[in-house]
Amino acid sequence: MKNYFSLLIFSLLSFHSFSKVEHVRAMFNSNAATAFTIGWNQTSGKDPVLFYDTDSQKEVFSNKVSISTSNKAKSLNSHFVRLKNLNPSTKYYFYIQDSEGKSRIFHVSTVSNSADTKISFIAGGD
Repeated sequence: MKNYFSLLIFSLLSFHSFSKVEHVRAMFNSNAATAFTIGWNQTSGKDPVLFYDTDSQKEVFSNKVSISTSNKAKSLNSHFVRLKNLNPSTKYYFYIQDSEGKSRIFHVSTVSNSADTKISFIAGGD
């Protein structure tokens, strides 16, 4: 019984540690080789800032970006950050830090700036 209770507490604490942001998404709305927008729902905490880098092993990422825009609609508190002047064909790691701590680390890649490179899209819906 103690093992199940310990597992339940650990599971709840693990889930809670990443509950500050949800519905994290990347959007390409200009040149996908050099820019993208990151959006997320801020569930708690204040003053979120996005940190990003190309090296996921760093304790603190080198680049810091403040919110470009935000809005509240239908129980969502959406925040958006625009990243520009990025390198083509590069994986970028990022996390969101607010008054309550850090989110987990996410990643997104820019596409190639070569017309010869193929790209695949996966689309779906309900």
